[in-house]
Amino acid sequence: MKIYQGYRMRNWLYSIVLVLTVGGCGNNSMPKMNLSDPALEQIFPAKEIGGLDKIIRFMDSTAFAGCNCNSISQAYTNLRYTPEIFNQVQFDALMEDMKQVGLYQTFWTVRQVNDSVKSVYLDFNMNGNLFKLIERLSNDDDVAREYYGYLMRDMDISPSLEVMFPNDFPTIDVKRPAIRLLIASHLLFMRESKKFAKKEPIQYRIQDTNSD
Repeated sequence: MKIYQGYRMRNWLYSIVLVLTVGGCGNNSMPKMNLSDPALEQIFPAKEIGGLDKIIRFMDSTAFAGCNCNSISQAYTNLRYTPEIFNQVQFDALMEDMKQVGLYQTFWTVRQVNDSVKSVYLDFNMNGNLFKLIERLSNDDDVAREYYGYLMRDMDISPSLEVMFPNDFPTIDVKRPAIRLLIASHLLFMRESKKFAKKEPIQYRIQDTNSD
């Protein structure tokens, strides 16, 4: 009972932080968006949908905070990752919430390498529901298909994919909540991975990329 009450308190505090952050960003034009998406409901269990909604709302508020606009498409078009993109208190609260509901673990895995310095890395979870969502979206969305291709090639979010997505990808349908979740998870990964050891880019030969 105490654990449940503590979790409810964290959710309440997170909601207060989100309202204060969005309200204080100088942008009062953020429209109310529909967060329902059949793809999310098909892949993730019902108990995790609320956590996904928080992640999408968090990314929406971040996008609008950096844009003097009232269009979701405009807000995400202007979105650029920088180390300061997220409010630190809000980001930490979201990470804690993701861990509590299990989304952190289904999105990413923590890997330790027993080298001379015992490096610890944050990797994309290729067996988790986020990967299954991207695989599902790749059937009918060009952006998800390209992102899925990079994941299958590198078996992780590579440094090259980090800097390319979402700005160097085709036109993105940000009206779809599942696609906004993909953007959110990618940018959250970039920020969260800074707490871990840095990965070196994988070098490919031209004949490797052109082979069948």
